[in-house]
Amino acid sequence: MDIEGGNDFAYLAGRFNLVSGAIHRCIAQVQLGGTGAVTTWGLKLNNAFQSGPLELHELELTGSSVYAGGKGTLSDNGSVLRTNLAEIGRSTGQITNWLPQPDGDVHALALSPSGSTMFV
Repeated sequence: MDIEGGNDFAYLAGRFNLVSGAIHRCIAQVQLGGTGAVTTWGLKLNNAFQSGPLELHELELTGSSVYAGGKGTLSDNGSVLRTNLAEIGRSTGQITNWLPQPDGDVHALALSPSGSTMFV
C-alpha cells in the first residue's frame, strides 16, 4: 500500500475494492482537510482481467499526473489498458497515452528532479 499527498488531495493505492463504502479498485483520491471525503476520481479504473487481483504498490505524483505501479492490468472501462504501470491524469482520473510496458511487477517509482525520467 502507498499513500501520496499533494495539493488538496491524498491518493491511496493498494489491494482494496471499497473506500468508505464506494467502489474504488486499488486506487482512490481523498480530500485533505474538512471531512476527508473520498472523491469520484478514478471510479472507472478497474482490473481489466479478473484472472488475478490487481495490486498497486507504489504511487508517484507530479503536477498533472499520478503514476501507479503494481501487478495486474489497469483499465478505464476497457478502452485503455496498462499492465503493471500507468499514468493517470490528476484532474481527469483517466489513464493517459503514456505506454511504458514493464515486463514485471512494479514495486518502486522515482521521478528525476527534472521530471523528464521515471525510474522503475
